[in-house]
Amino acid sequence: MSDPLSTPIQWSSQYSVGIAEIDQQHMDLMRHVNVIKDLFSQHRQNNHSIRHALREFIEHVKLHFRFEEELIFLLGDENYSNHKEIHKFLLLQLKRLVEDNQDQISGAKRIIKFLQNWLVGHIVVDDMGYAPLFNQISDQEYQLFLERMRNSSNPYEWDHN
Repeated sequence: MSDPLSTPIQWSSQYSVGIAEIDQQHMDLMRHVNVIKDLFSQHRQNNHSIRHALREFIEHVKLHFRFEEELIFLLGDENYSNHKEIHKFLLLQLKRLVEDNQDQISGAKRIIKFLQNWLVGHIVVDDMGYAPLFNQISDQEYQLFLERMRNSSNPYEWDHN
């Protein structure tokens, strides 16, 4: 079995959901995982830089989740609440894991393994289930959606419970 710290996570076209912005966010999240892996694997365990990288990753995850949730809500999917709950649960798991393990090598391996499995699993299982829905949006609707998201002063402001 390979060491989770030794092999970078790589983007593959099999992860594409067909929405360029979501695919780019997934690629960015993979890059963040690789940065975190590099910090741990190169024994550059300056706790400040590791914590900063983990906090930055969590913020990117939040923004990504909000983007997906807003798009799913816009498209009127009946499973919106379920996907939002999956996101909440995954974010809670990630936060707890980071809080419990950020200062130790064995913890680093648990974090990296979780990040890799979670990220790929979330894309392949959860997000791929929405790919057909995502691809139903018209170009005009999508451009308006992107404009709304980019111009928002607070990307977390919408709550559609």
